[in-house]
Amino acid sequence: SYIKAHDEPFAYYWAHFTGRDALSLLAACGFRQSGIYRTGTDGEIPMLFRLLFHDFILHDEAWEVAAAAHLADIAVSLGRRSRRLHMQDSPAARLDASLQYIHAHYASELSVSMLAEMCHLSTGRYASLFKACTGISPQNYLIDLRLKNASALMQRTDLSLKQIAAAVGYGDALYFSRLFKRRVGVSPSRYRRGHET
Repeated sequence: SYIKAHDEPFAYYWAHFTGRDALSLLAACGFRQSGIYRTGTDGEIPMLFRLLFHDFILHDEAWEVAAAAHLADIAVSLGRRSRRLHMQDSPAARLDASLQYIHAHYASELSVSMLAEMCHLSTGRYASLFKACTGISPQNYLIDLRLKNASALMQRTDLSLKQIAAAVGYGDALYFSRLFKRRVGVSPSRYRRGHET
């Protein structure tokens, strides 16, 4: 639903664009595949849209380069504004980027300081916010995620335990086996035997 708060005319802006770098531009600016993005009332983003439209109407020899530059400015400004609003919505929203990164790169070497930097937080603030939102520390969250994925690999594949350990981020299979047993309650080989079909 939309409500007008004053007598200014209601306006919406859109730009249709294609090209081989279209999706990478949107991804780099933090856009999801769909959604409505608020331009705000400060006038910066509507002004950029007007400049884009002006270049399109002008249609001189440099219009495409100028329009592409304005489009990039719009994408950057909207993306930044959207992230700022999203971070203000809830403490958990501030962790989104790092959680997505953890789930995509759980087998890599991850540090709390790297994840905190991603969210523009100090390491201590990030760790306390993470625990407040998830109930566990970032390190334990990562271990649980790795072991969950290791369990799925044991159930669904014939990979050796050494291969599974490496696939979820543990180069030392013995350390992986000890950790798995401590967390799950049984050794990986016993776990696998219990889930054979």
